[in-house]
Amino acid sequence: MTRKFLFHLLASLAAFLLIVSRRPDAILNAQFWAEDGFRWFADAYNRGAIYSLTTPEAGYFQTISRIVAIVAQLFPMELAPLIFNLAAIAVMLAVVNFIISSRLSEAVPSRSVRCLLAFIYIALPHSFEVHANLTNAQWHLALLSVLIIIAPPPVRRSWKFFDISAIALSSISGPFCLLLLPVALIKAVLRRDLHFFTIAGILAAGAAIQIFALLTSHRPTSQPLGAGIGLFFKILGGHLFAGAVIGERNLYRLIDRNIWTVLPAAIAAFAGTALMIYAFIQARLNLRLLIFFSAMIAAAALISPAASRDVPQWTVLWMPGTGVRYWMIPIFTFFICLIFLAKNANVKTVRYLAFALLFFSTVAFVSDWRHRPYKDLNFSESLREFEKLPSGEKMVFPLNPEGEMVLEKR
Repeated sequence: MTRKFLFHLLASLAAFLLIVSRRPDAILNAQFWAEDGFRWFADAYNRGAIYSLTTPEAGYFQTISRIVAIVAQLFPMELAPLIFNLAAIAVMLAVVNFIISSRLSEAVPSRSVRCLLAFIYIALPHSFEVHANLTNAQWHLALLSVLIIIAPPPVRRSWKFFDISAIALSSISGPFCLLLLPVALIKAVLRRDLHFFTIAGILAAGAAIQIFALLTSHRPTSQPLGAGIGLFFKILGGHLFAGAVIGERNLYRLIDRNIWTVLPAAIAAFAGTALMIYAFIQARLNLRLLIFFSAMIAAAALISPAASRDVPQWTVLWMPGTGVRYWMIPIFTFFICLIFLAKNANVKTVRYLAFALLFFSTVAFVSDWRHRPYKDLNFSESLREFEKLPSGEKMVFPLNPEGEMVLEKR
């Protein structure tokens, strides 16, 4: 057993324990989250593998969730939620191991700093929605994909296979290939390496597939944006910058006390954006590509969100806990920018500000560390009732955070 293998093994164990510590019920009392139940598992159980793999959801294909749901059919049904959560955690562990590996040593030479970044990724504030559930594993796959693109080309065949597999899976597991493609093309043109042209080709194929799905299916909401300058500042300043520095729970408190108004939101939005622009100007290509990708995600979240079926999108999108998935990658990138600026900014004031924000963000990490457990909906008890039904009968299972899963007894 080599030292490198042992290092990654121990890091994976530590990362697993940290992930589970944020929401122990993900393992100890696993339950379906939203589409985990009513879409991925229900479709695989009721309609089979072919239907699942060939049917878009929310306007695009989400293959990783479909594959796990199909595999879960091979096991007792009571284990399905646990299998889903373990698969989601496995994706997170893949991201952790890539961050700490030598693959990112060109962008982040210090292994200690790479370990710090891995911890920040695991401990990310304002991240309840994307933590250890399969539905949102696609966001973690997207982060892994952009890290693969900004890393130097691999030498070993095993890493090349890993890169191609991760990029291919991400390309058919969400619309992110549409945003990753320009990032990969820039890297391919500048580095002139076959590996990046191969990645760009896979992303282009994925983009064609996802565009076909977008044109032939529909989004889950037809509500207008309801955009406004005040809401823009509250969304960007709140979800991205305040969510990172003070955390979701403290942002809730500011809103409850009518402190989080347009003015502080605008200050946070302008200051945070200015810091990321400054980092972009000073940084090398790798960080610039990550910032560019994060900016595209933030823009897409504002232009085409799916946050509400009942009221205009931005009316609810600015509230903490709503559409949190859109901000995971930008928040992680913001922390990377702060670390970069605290060490490398040419202007002392910027260095001190970045360091101060990093120091103060410990408040966010502490306050948001423990996620609230899912409501116990007694899935095992419902299954016992389901097993008593005759073939062809249907049963409704309640789901977190809301909604229902309908299964037809085989």
